[in-house]
Amino acid sequence: MAFKIIDEVVQATAVDTIKDNLLKAQDATGGAISVGKGIHKGDFFDKTFFANFGNPTRRDPNTQTAVTPNTLSTLDDTIVKLYFKDDVFITKTQMKRYGSSLESFNAEVGRQLGSAISRWAIQKALIAGIGAITSQSELVAGDGTADPSVGILNESMFKLGDAYEDVKVFVAPSYGTYKLLGDAINSTADQISYGAVYDGTAGTLGRKLWTVDNAALNWVDGDNSGHYILGLTEGALSVDESEIVEILSQLDTLNSNAGYNFHSEGGYSVKVKGFSYDKAQGANPTDAILADTASWDLISQIKQSAGVLAKTK
Repeated sequence: MAFKIIDEVVQATAVDTIKDNLLKAQDATGGAISVGKGIHKGDFFDKTFFANFGNPTRRDPNTQTAVTPNTLSTLDDTIVKLYFKDDVFITKTQMKRYGSSLESFNAEVGRQLGSAISRWAIQKALIAGIGAITSQSELVAGDGTADPSVGILNESMFKLGDAYEDVKVFVAPSYGTYKLLGDAINSTADQISYGAVYDGTAGTLGRKLWTVDNAALNWVDGDNSGHYILGLTEGALSVDESEIVEILSQLDTLNSNAGYNFHSEGGYSVKVKGFSYDKAQGANPTDAILADTASWDLISQIKQSAGVLAKTK
């Protein structure tokens, strides 16, 4: 079977797969994770906007006194760009073993590469979100010694005070969902003469629950480890394609098995609602820097931020 790699087909399929997967994440989180396209030059994208202003006070219509107006101020929001690459080699023998048409092979390569890129983008958004939220201790519930429970979710939500209803979704690893569902089953089993009927559903206080096993939701501190559960508000994490995704191939005949090298590269900008990335931490940060609380500055009030976090076993 003669194979020919068509870069345009591979790239188009990969880009469609990335878009589909990121839109699924947006839908699953009720818009807490949003996706878009914002191609821009440079390593950062800066936004400037007005700070909250206006402070009405009592006025006496019978007196005429001088006033001192409040000075209008602005706030800065820095969004950081993250660059990625991926290199994969497939031998011509592996291509022949695939045993399919030229069109389906090119499409499958694109789907696989696109899926990997979308997982990468979502992971970076989660890492950034955790780093930003944990930079404010007032937004964190639990110290990692307790199991995931409805109680700790409730505690985390009310870190936002009267804005607790802004939390639209909980993002949890499968262990967290398992414990929440187990608690629900234990509390709702209906005993009957020949057994029990389990009608429990995971208790999430009426919020959506997105279960995703991503390394970003795991924490390790010396010999201790556990999981994070994020409680996100609408538009909490934004993932924008900021450098066009490209996938290139090259035939390699200089090894014992001929094949094709596939090289993917591009860039995504990550924004955390209510937080600004600190440029002093450097461009194109590593995961460790992205997760560092020192990398994120609260722009205004915690009630207007990305959300809350529960630290559990």
